[in-house]
Order: sequence, then structure tokens, then C-alpha cells
Amino acid sequence: MDHFEAKFLRETENYYANEAQAFLENNPLTEYMKKVERRLEDERARCDMYLHMATQEPLSKRCEKVLIEAQLELFQSEFGALLEANKDDDLARMYKRTPGMGASVVLKKDFGLLCNMSF
Repeated sequence: MDHFEAKFLRETENYYANEAQAFLENNPLTEYMKKVERRLEDERARCDMYLHMATQEPLSKRCEKVLIEAQLELFQSEFGALLEANKDDDLARMYKRTPGMGASVVLKKDFGLLCNMSF
């Protein structure tokens, strides 16, 4: 990894950490998840247009780490409310973004607990 790429990845991570914190202070998780989808798509497109293709994987991982992985507790705390409100699109969005982080296992466990409580 060259000097530019290392600094670029660090700065991108810092930028999105600050943006995520500010956005979540004023918006619900459901809107945040939509914003995350847009941000990840934007970064992928920017990488395709302006950066070497070898940068895409580390960039995606850094973005996912700060935008999703850092918010897993919030995802988990909101999961039940989304399920009870039949927010299928939001649940799908949450599930789609968390498979490589072990969060899907936690969400499945929460789903099972909620189902057992309902019966």
C-alpha cells in the first residue's frame, strides 16, 4: 500500500465516522441505512472512475467498518421495533449489509427470540 492510498483510506474512514455520528444524532436508523447504501454505491463508483481497482476492496471494507460495523449495537437495538412495525424493506436493507460481520447471526437470534415471545 503506498503513502497516498494509506492516507486516503484513513481520511475516508474519519470522514464517514464523523458523518455517521452527525447523521444519527438527527435522523432515525431507517434513514441512516438508506444513506449508507447510497454512500457505499457512491464510493464504489468513485473508485471505478478515479482510483486503481486494487483500492476498491480496502476502501469498501473501511467504509463498511465505519458505517455499518460501528453501528451494530444500534442495529440490534432497533431490530425488534422494525420487525414489529413490519418494516420489511428496512429489515432487508439491514440484513443485506451485515452478513460478513456476524451481525446477521445476532439478528437471526433476535428474530428467533421475538418469534418465541410472540407465541
